Amino acid sequence: SAHGVARRLHLLGEKEPPPVSAEQKQAYALLQWPKHFDHSNVGARSPYYGIFLYTLAHRGTLWLLASVQALACAWMIFLLWRGMAAEAPGWTYYALMAALSLGTSLPWVASFAMPDIFAGVLVIAAALLLFYRDQLTRWEKPALCVILGVALAFHGSHPLLMIAMLVVGVVLARLLKAPARAIKGYVQIGGLAIISALVALFIYGESIYLYTGDHLRRPPFVMALVISDGPGRTYLRESCAHGAPWVICRFRNLPLKNSDQILWSSEPATGVFNRMNYEDRVTMEKQETEFVVATFFHHPIAQAVASLKDW
Repeated sequence: SAHGVARRLHLLGEKEPPPVSAEQKQAYALLQWPKHFDHSNVGARSPYYGIFLYTLAHRGTLWLLASVQALACAWMIFLLWRGMAAEAPGWTYYALMAALSLGTSLPWVASFAMPDIFAGVLVIAAALLLFYRDQLTRWEKPALCVILGVALAFHGSHPLLMIAMLVVGVVLARLLKAPARAIKGYVQIGGLAIISALVALFIYGESIYLYTGDHLRRPPFVMALVISDGPGRTYLRESCAHGAPWVICRFRNLPLKNSDQILWSSEPATGVFNRMNYEDRVTMEKQETEFVVATFFHHPIAQAVASLKDW
């Protein structure tokens, strides 16, 4: 957990005493089970955002976290405004921020104790590196690269987003006849940042495995989504009626119309994943890819339409 990582790095000024007596050892063993259980789904969370979140919130409450995230957004938007409207008067930046604050969800999402806002930060950073790098000062360039790396490490989906932006960015840059030097620099910086983030996430996962013997796993997000979309729910009931080995078969008669409830509800009338034991969670995660592919194979048009609606 973020708390455990922060404590082990002594970011909180606390030390966890090792168990000594028989009672302490027994209590310590009991505490390990929730951690073991959590490892079945925390693979979807970034430990690096966890350290960032917990350290700031511990030192200055969630208001400090929200302030830092809002400041990062404001600075990135400032750099983009300056690059796109270099001749504009200074007051237009404040007008832009006022419009964004009043008319969009930017301040709301920036206040979340979640890394979602850094997807937007990542997009702006990519645009700045490709189209406006020459307008950045000597200290802004390394600072931007740091923020890019941080954003990539804060969520497991962000490296995939950056890969997509590398492809789209290169195509756009070629169409706009951008200098080859600019395109090459963009690919090099973006590629290095992606590799660094993936290595950092891999190192953490392997460290947890070496320390606890557990592999970090991610919840079956896509499986829950195709089921809640409808085609997966139809295929689940069809296949379970014919003896399919899906561990979720015993829940097939639930409504299964909301992916969040499928994953996280503890209510018997709606919950699935959060009500399973450790072994069944792991089995459901291992079956996810096969189930999703089978759903698409058996109901291709319905699932394609549902996926387009989701998109």
